[in-house]
Amino acid sequence: MKQVIKSSILGLKKWIAINIIFALVLLAIRLVFFIALHFRIELSIDNFLTVLTGYKYDLMFVAHTISWMSIPYLLIYNFFPKGATRISYGLIIAYSVIASLLTEYYCNLMMPLDHVIFAYSIEELKGAASSSSSISITPFIYFIVTVGLCALIVRLLRKFQVKLIPSLLLFIAAIAISFSFNYKKTMIEERYSDSHSSFVISTNQPTYSFWKIIDHIDKKNSQSASNSGDYQLIVESYRNLFPENEYPYKEYPFYRKSNYEDVLGDYLNKTEDGLPPNFVFIIAESWGQSLTGREIPTISFTPFIDSLKGEGLYWKNCLSTTQRTFGVLPAIFSSAPQGEKGFAHFWSTLPLHNSLLNDMKRNNYNISYFYGGCHDFDRYDSYLKSNNLDYIFVPKIDVIDSAMYKIMNENNRWGLDDEETFNCAMNYKDTSDIKTPYTDIYMTLTTHEPFLIPNIERYEKMVEEMVNNSTTISDLERNIVLKNLNVFACYLYMDQSIEKLFNYYKSKEEFKNTIFVITGDHRTSYFHTGNEIRKYNVPLVIYSPLLKEDKEMNAVVSHLNITPTINAYLSNNYNYNVDKHCHWLAGSLDTCTSFRNKQKMAFMLNNRDVVEFLEDNYFICRQKLFEFDSNLCVTQVDNSVTYDRLKTNLDNYHKLSVMAVNNSMLMPIDLENAKIIVDSFYDFDDAEDWCKKHITKSNDNSYLYADSLSEFIPLYPYKEIEDECHTINVDIAFNIMSYDTLKLLPPLVVSIGDFYTSTHLLSPTNTTINTGKTEFFKKNICIHINEKRINQTLKVYLWNKGKSTFMIDDVRIRVSEH
Repeated sequence: MKQVIKSSILGLKKWIAINIIFALVLLAIRLVFFIALHFRIELSIDNFLTVLTGYKYDLMFVAHTISWMSIPYLLIYNFFPKGATRISYGLIIAYSVIASLLTEYYCNLMMPLDHVIFAYSIEELKGAASSSSSISITPFIYFIVTVGLCALIVRLLRKFQVKLIPSLLLFIAAIAISFSFNYKKTMIEERYSDSHSSFVISTNQPTYSFWKIIDHIDKKNSQSASNSGDYQLIVESYRNLFPENEYPYKEYPFYRKSNYEDVLGDYLNKTEDGLPPNFVFIIAESWGQSLTGREIPTISFTPFIDSLKGEGLYWKNCLSTTQRTFGVLPAIFSSAPQGEKGFAHFWSTLPLHNSLLNDMKRNNYNISYFYGGCHDFDRYDSYLKSNNLDYIFVPKIDVIDSAMYKIMNENNRWGLDDEETFNCAMNYKDTSDIKTPYTDIYMTLTTHEPFLIPNIERYEKMVEEMVNNSTTISDLERNIVLKNLNVFACYLYMDQSIEKLFNYYKSKEEFKNTIFVITGDHRTSYFHTGNEIRKYNVPLVIYSPLLKEDKEMNAVVSHLNITPTINAYLSNNYNYNVDKHCHWLAGSLDTCTSFRNKQKMAFMLNNRDVVEFLEDNYFICRQKLFEFDSNLCVTQVDNSVTYDRLKTNLDNYHKLSVMAVNNSMLMPIDLENAKIIVDSFYDFDDAEDWCKKHITKSNDNSYLYADSLSEFIPLYPYKEIEDECHTINVDIAFNIMSYDTLKLLPPLVVSIGDFYTSTHLLSPTNTTINTGKTEFFKKNICIHINEKRINQTLKVYLWNKGKSTFMIDDVRIRVSEH
């Protein structure tokens, strides 16, 4: 017994010594983190104190480590003292490796790693990792310095011991801190920091990433149910925000009468031939206001695009709806909600929806899309193909320069540079015989990590000359630019590429009847925005030879306003038909020259969290309320009534957004123009119901009983699709009761040809219906056909791979072609 006590005392002293070393290692990691930020992204020396005061998070982590890991350490130490110590030091080095990798991640994306990893497929994560960083010795230097410095501290102090009394005092203090501070809530709720930008550079990066991922998993596993009565209250509460709208159906929360205003007609002359004008959309990668990370930069690296601001209609307070590119196409062209993970997400089918593109297509527009990158990343192609575009440019070696293809593969696997993409587009247009009005959509790519372009040295020299010749640039802005020459060189290159594209259209006869819409997909994340709302601030320019005057608007608008604006303009001034109803989230652009905000909108972060909402002159972000002014500068305010109101509106919107996207509840099926190929109802009272032949029957033949031996349970005879169609809707509903709630209910599978989608049996609010009681399941699955599906078999069935036992009854299924 004495030996055990003696060993425990020695172990405790050694354990405290190890954690003192760990605390020193954390301080060293923090210093290297600041150095990396300072030299790579020009983090001001003024922020050193912010990074240093974040050491409190490290000390809290050490205190929790001492408290909760002491018992495992002492148990191992009593039997293998050297082994316990070596394991501890090994974990410290491993922690250092992780910390250095997270430093590199932060330097590339200007945000810490969190549950964003669940928003992408494995293939997309691999592609993003390989494409977002260039081959440079700098990250390796920081990696070696971090790990080497930590290993040196461990080696120098590995024999460090603490006397018994100080060990006991430190142990007691660690326990007190552990019980006084909930470390998880401190990380998740971002406590003890004035702003999010300050928090992310001061927090403990590895533990922040860990707890954000764990919290995301916990939330997914603990979703609470919501009954239909709650749903109707949510719908009514959300619709009360928009009293000007008329909503015909309760089950489609966003579907409303098309009553948006034509605000462009007064600014544009009619075309000479009376045909609707051509449209050219240019969506510039990471093109936001304040490119140098300052509130008001004094030098511009997009001079040509800026010149169009003074010749067209310009909205300086335009907002994107998402923090990254994944949301820009559905927002601009469908004014659509984000759903749970984004409108177009890799593991779900797109909901039945309408768009400006679909309306244009029905009005005889020819529509083309040009993007030099991977066209199926973030499911751009799925969204575009669902709207029946005529041409989608995919970079292939047979249509691009071989040297450029080599550069694309070896150095920048995101795709082609902007000039090469535009050249391919111009070649396509020159060889195409398009007689009708057209819409061309361009997405640029070069202003994205890793910021590589051909002849980059030439553009870096041009940037350097612009800085040296400027008499107004501040020292801070000068340092930011000079330390990131490659970044600003890419913006200058993008601007010149767009100017060449613009001149191409200018040389065409139809230029006089063309309207250009230019905006950014989101603001660059490479530099600090200075406040919470500016990370969404992108310019919006509408330019055309048809314009009667130029004008600058100071009202707050968003990407959501673009489709309603253009549809209203075309339908009011040309022979252009639109639907009487729409699911647009917003109305037309606000053309007020004075500052005001009429937007009521939510935003989606890169990690797919929806925790920010804008209404009136208020903005809630991460459980804080801000008021913003005409420059979108924010001030935190303490107003619990306003905060609660905005938070309720945000929660209501997000619940409806998820339900509408997941369950295809944006708009009803147009039965007048749809071809119904299946319309059936089975109550299983008839013994001849076809599917009973394949499944164990209930004793009274009043419902369908599936036992653990039934793996594939068809809900309708497999149907051959004989005609070519664009969209197939499978609308299905039934009652179900599980006899074993410990086993998962089977997923619903719909397939046609080589297309396959699997849907879990959940309520409209994404909660379980595996309750042991009779529950109602309803789902609309929209399949957008990207290729011809003639004479292929449609299958609708339950896949009982979990071998569960359940009954289903009253199956209603309708399949329609569009």
